[in-house]
Amino acid sequence: MTAEPDDRQQIEFIGGPFDGFQYDVPMPLLPPSTIALPVSETIQRMLTGENTGQATPTTSVAMYRFERARCRYRFLGSTLPETLRAAK
Repeated sequence: MTAEPDDRQQIEFIGGPFDGFQYDVPMPLLPPSTIALPVSETIQRMLTGENTGQATPTTSVAMYRFERARCRYRFLGSTLPETLRAAK
């Protein structure tokens, strides 16, 4: 965890399609223990600051688990969006 002077913390993503992405959040924020993020060309362009243009379909869903001691999300695996829709 990197403490910022204005009471912010930085959460880093380890592994998977969001590897290396860092996100600043206000402290004290207790992030969800597990998250599922859509993966698409649009999302990847957004994260690199490029113009997103036309929205592209989600190709997979990446799942991450929060490691509280290190203030980071670690990649658990991915699945197809259809798999999650069928599980509802």
